Amino acid sequence: MWSGSISFGLVNIPVNLYSASEERELNFHLLHKSDRSAIRFARICKADGHEVPNDEIVKGFEWKKGEYVILDEQDFQHANLRKSRSIEIFEFIDDADIDPMYFEKPYFIEPKQSDKAYAILHEALKRTHRAGLAKFVLQHKEQLGIVRASGDLLMLVQVRFPEELRKPQGLNLPKAKKVSEKEVRVAMQLIEKQTAAFHPSRYHDEYSKDLRALIQKKAKGKRVKIKGQEPVATKTTELMAELERSLRRTAPRRPSRIHAR
Repeated sequence: MWSGSISFGLVNIPVNLYSASEERELNFHLLHKSDRSAIRFARICKADGHEVPNDEIVKGFEWKKGEYVILDEQDFQHANLRKSRSIEIFEFIDDADIDPMYFEKPYFIEPKQSDKAYAILHEALKRTHRAGLAKFVLQHKEQLGIVRASGDLLMLVQVRFPEELRKPQGLNLPKAKKVSEKEVRVAMQLIEKQTAAFHPSRYHDEYSKDLRALIQKKAKGKRVKIKGQEPVATKTTELMAELERSLRRTAPRRPSRIHAR
């Protein structure tokens, strides 16, 4: 989906970029309720009310009220050719220092040539447990990302700029700690008992499976039953009892390391 170079210091490594994720949603179509005919989205010209074909649509920037500058693909490249063709690493950081809330989208990085330079960067990042903080242009916008070693390849993980994250203002959070030490210790024991190594292959989208089953029943004209129950908030007076009951019922995932005193 993109070709260019990774650059760090004076080294440039030609690479290709491939998306490392895909949408997993079920595909739904918008239909007219009365006759179930498909709904189509059209791009309508405001001046004459007619639909405009894709090959007649251009991108324009409104630099004055009602006046536009038309840009084509070459213009986006020519604005800064180096930035538009480079994943430019400008500093290195500890791989574990980035808060996951900044993570947005992963990409695979494939070397086009200079396999040795690619391998050197991969091995150096792997041994130092560092990641390269980089800027790159994708879809006509400058993005922030980290280049990191993952298995046998380099990956680029697009991360959000700080201004793209909202501040937690106006949330109804507890103003003071209202917990006892005993409650916290039991919660810690429960957490430890349910702690396991992360193996992504064990996790699956169960909701989509349930939704497909519901769709099949509706397609066959069968009655759909509600699956599951809505969670009910645990009462404060019952919290300790529920923590202890959970602790008794939970099988340990691995040997415990936390002991209540």
